Amino acid sequence: MIACPFNPSREDPNEMIKRLFLLALLLGLAACAAPERALKSKGLGDGGQALPKKLLFIPPDVRVSEISAGGVVEEVPEWTRKANGYMHDGFAALSRDLRVTTVEPPKLAKDQQDLLDQHIALYDVVAGNAFSMGRNPDAAWEHKRRDFDYTLGPGLAFMAEQSGADAAVFIVGADFNSTSGRKAAMVVGALLGIAIPGGISYLTAGVVDLKTGNLLWLNYELDQSSDMREAKDADQMLHKVFSSYPGLNGAAAGGK
Repeated sequence: MIACPFNPSREDPNEMIKRLFLLALLLGLAACAAPERALKSKGLGDGGQALPKKLLFIPPDVRVSEISAGGVVEEVPEWTRKANGYMHDGFAALSRDLRVTTVEPPKLAKDQQDLLDQHIALYDVVAGNAFSMGRNPDAAWEHKRRDFDYTLGPGLAFMAEQSGADAAVFIVGADFNSTSGRKAAMVVGALLGIAIPGGISYLTAGVVDLKTGNLLWLNYELDQSSDMREAKDADQMLHKVFSSYPGLNGAAAGGK
C-alpha cells in the first residue's frame, strides 16, 4: 500500500514535507488530465443520494510549523491556534454558501473527547489513503477508484444522538513556513543545483456519516505559496477545498 501523505501529527515532519512536495509535483503534472480532485460516495449528486444538510462541525485540526535553516521542523502553538481560528470562522461564513446548517459539538466527557480526537487522527489517515489509492494507476486499485467506500467506523454514532446532526465535517491540515535563514539556504541551494524544500500548505476536508462512519465526500488542496497564519490565505485555502462541494454557489467558490 502507498504510504499515507496526510498524517502531520504522527509522521516525521521532514518526511511529511517531502511527501507533500512530491504529491504537489505529481498533481501539477496530472492537472490537465485530472482537474477534479474531490472524491464522493457512489451516486452522490447524480439525482440520487444527497449530502446531509445538518452537519456537526468538528473543531479544525490544522498544525502550523516553522522550518529552520538546518531543516528542523517545530510546531508553533500560537500559529496553530490562529490558523484553526481562521478555519472555524471561515467555515461558519462558508456554510451559508454550502446551504448547510452547522452545529458545534456538545460538551463531551473526557473519554468521549479522547474518542473524538482519535477519530480526527483516523480521518487524517483514511483521507490520505483514499487520495493515494484514487490516483494510483495500478490496476490492483481500480476497485477503489470505481467504488468510493472508505469508512471511519461507527465510533462517533453517539455524537449523532447528542447533536441531532446526521453527518460531521472534518477539516485537517498542516502548514510549514520557512525561516529567513531557510529561505536564504534555498536560494544558495538553487544556485548550486541543490533542491531544498521550502514552505508548503495542505488542507483536507471531508463529510462523514456519523452513524456509519462512511466518508460521503472529501477534497484537499496543496499550495506552496499560502501562509495559513494569514486570514486571507487561510480563507482562500478553505474555499478552494470546498469549491467542488455539491450544491455550492459557484460565485462563492473562489473565496474572498
